Amino acid sequence: MIYRKICSAGVILLLFLVGRPFFPGPEGSRQTDPRRGREIYEEWCSQCHGKQGKGDGAAAARMYPKPRDFTHGAFKFRSTPSGELPTDQDLFRTITLGVPGTAMPGFDNLSRKDRWDLTAHIKTFSERFREETAPKAMAIGRSPKMTKARIERGRDVYVRKGQWIPGTFAADRKSPTSIEPCPQGSMGHPCLPIWMA
Repeated sequence: MIYRKICSAGVILLLFLVGRPFFPGPEGSRQTDPRRGREIYEEWCSQCHGKQGKGDGAAAARMYPKPRDFTHGAFKFRSTPSGELPTDQDLFRTITLGVPGTAMPGFDNLSRKDRWDLTAHIKTFSERFREETAPKAMAIGRSPKMTKARIERGRDVYVRKGQWIPGTFAADRKSPTSIEPCPQGSMGHPCLPIWMA
């Protein structure tokens, strides 16, 4: 009888833990404190992102890629459709994990509460968070089987959308010196193929 109760409690605990998101949010917006987030931002983030969140902190001039300008409300790392605001979970995840390959470190050294307060403060920089409805994460299904036709279709869409930079596909590479200058990238910063950055 005791064994049965222990197993039942274990199964319930397992279901509870498995059903939670990877970075669960606070139970309500009342639990975040943007004012406390501002203090954390000034101590940990303003050197790169600037006092007003414009990506123009004292260290920004020496960084590539440049720190994000939060005032535009445009974010790369999100689970929402292109052009949409990120979810709070997306911002929290970026704060926690950082952005590998950039100067943006992860701040898992901060408490979970501090990271949620920081998330709330970052949202104060852009009017978009006040004017637009809360975004929903996209449902992402299983990856399709990779075929030559799908790869070619992806390449065609990429080129047609104007994101293609000569030399970024392996078949286009002759040597690094054969790359043509690339256009301005996100937020007016120059873009480079990942293998040259």
